[in-house]
Amino acid sequence: MGSVVPEDAPRPRLCHITTWQHFDGYGFSLHAEKRKAGQRIGKVDYGSPAEAAGLKEGDLVIEVNGANIGNETPMQVVRRIKALPGEVSLLMLDSEAEEYYSQMKITVRGDMPNVQHLTSAEEKSMVKSDKPQQKNAGKNIVHTSQNSRVLRH
Repeated sequence: MGSVVPEDAPRPRLCHITTWQHFDGYGFSLHAEKRKAGQRIGKVDYGSPAEAAGLKEGDLVIEVNGANIGNETPMQVVRRIKALPGEVSLLMLDSEAEEYYSQMKITVRGDMPNVQHLTSAEEKSMVKSDKPQQKNAGKNIVHTSQNSRVLRH
């Protein structure tokens, strides 16, 4: 269907994540269910660039760095995430937005007028806490079970 989006439609989020000196990696994992298309955000580390940029557990990833990843394998998506050193842009839908656009048969793209732009660039805006930050040492940890695959970033 067309690209006309009603004003009250849920807003896709374009999250631009940059790495920080004091945090290894972006601080999120990808989750893919076998026999189901698409990549979702798994765990989002507290105090991470991913959290600052607005990633939330369960979000559906639509685009990575402007490219639609709907039919890509988890490893292809990881390659896209790593393509630009120290930064990545992810177009995301929460469950409400995913259901809405699916029912309305609207293809979500990063150039839509209602896309909300978020960034992790302003590290100083994060609320400081005594809660320890988690670090992932910049490595991908791949976990495979019968139903899912998780890739750590």
